[in-house]
Amino acid sequence: MQSVQNASYTILGALLVTGFLASNYRDNFRVRRLIDAGIYGDDSIASRWFRLNACWHGHSEDPVGLMTGHGISNLWVPFRRGYAQAALEYDNPYRREVNALATRNPTSLLSMPLRLLNEVGLPGLLA
Repeated sequence: MQSVQNASYTILGALLVTGFLASNYRDNFRVRRLIDAGIYGDDSIASRWFRLNACWHGHSEDPVGLMTGHGISNLWVPFRRGYAQAALEYDNPYRREVNALATRNPTSLLSMPLRLLNEVGLPGLLA
């Protein structure tokens, strides 16, 4: 009996989520652009994704730095290392933030988990 009740709740929850997403897709232009065009469908999300992607590429070139971090206020080190590759992959017409970061060492990447990963490494982030 309990498993039938759990299945009913699961189906009801899935229907509610589907209805909510369908309603937002129909009524919200921003949601529709994101679903249709992916991460680059929204300027704000695309620029934040760029920051994360640059750090990802930077860490892939320096796995030791990924584990140890680069020290407090040095979150820009992996960002700078991966900037060029992330800039090549960036596919959104809004490039003002991307271009502005080309010559700067940012002190904020607009993401606390990313900041912790860059500054104190993966073990520090997980702790």
